[in-house]
Amino acid sequence: MHLPVDDCAEVLPADQAPDRFEMRDAISLIDRLQERDAALLRCLAIEARGQDECGHRLGMTPGTLRVALHRALQRLAKLRQDSGL
Repeated sequence: MHLPVDDCAEVLPADQAPDRFEMRDAISLIDRLQERDAALLRCLAIEARGQDECGHRLGMTPGTLRVALHRALQRLAKLRQDSGL
């Protein structure tokens, strides 16, 4: 399933408290990614910063950020699948 990045916020429920075990597992997987992918996912998901702020912080244009995010999420999903989490 492919969703535009802009639509992701509508798919994810914002009113649920994060599960601390899921967060621990997510951080563990993110830490195994290449530094650029990890920094991007930490900024957007862990720190809950906006795309503009993360793009500026990481020196990415909006288009580059969207492509990098898509690829980072694919790599993260592969790591998750390989790790059995």
